[in-house]
Amino acid sequence: VGDRSTTVAIVDNGCDAMHPDLVANLLPGRDVVENDDDPSPAAATASANHGTACAGLVAAVGNNGIGISGVCPGCTLRCIRMLAERGMM
Repeated sequence: VGDRSTTVAIVDNGCDAMHPDLVANLLPGRDVVENDDDPSPAAATASANHGTACAGLVAAVGNNGIGISGVCPGCTLRCIRMLAERGMM
């Protein structure tokens, strides 16, 4: 199930830092696109969920009755938003 000392970086279009399956495992993130510390996706579009979905596959908390369990639910995550939505930047 992993270990808290193992941190996996998710480099994508951002992660929903308030997602109930992720919040317990998230460390502070980074947004390279907007040069701040909020790695949240920029837009409420279907593609904005890609980074959050990838983060869930890695470290979503299991056995909580919400969504899925990640392959490493005991690991920590650091989300880095490095990809802008199509048409931005």
